[in-house]
Amino acid sequence: MKTTTLILVSILILASGCAAHRSSDFSGGGYNRSPHVIVSQVDCDKTVDRAPVATGSMFVSIKYPINMRRAGITGEVIVRFLVTEKGQVREMQVLKSTQPEFEPAISESRQYFRFFPAYKADTPTSSWVDYEFKFTFDDDSAGA
Repeated sequence: MKTTTLILVSILILASGCAAHRSSDFSGGGYNRSPHVIVSQVDCDKTVDRAPVATGSMFVSIKYPINMRRAGITGEVIVRFLVTEKGQVREMQVLKSTQPEFEPAISESRQYFRFFPAYKADTPTSSWVDYEFKFTFDDDSAGA
């Protein structure tokens, strides 16, 4: 059901260009509190007609680092991706990070990320897009 919802949301966003703060919440199993990685698109290349849009693969492949989960540590990482005209991530740059220990989880997962590519003049093109990854727990996300 989540995959179907993600695809429908992705298609709607693809039709509307740059999505301002789109969120998806994905559980990672857990101990006493269930860890989540909340993913939000926060910015995109304004020179394209339609910005790249993540498919469900981005969201399900990110793992909450076990040592951070056990310690109950939360954090946020904002990352810029260069997405190719084929929808693959070519480059990744960390723009901001409250806990550098979360960065490898994103970097190691990026090979699985797929996007609907950006379009300019009805032609797929490479473009950048920024995402925020919020590593949190059930009781932390209730007030968000």
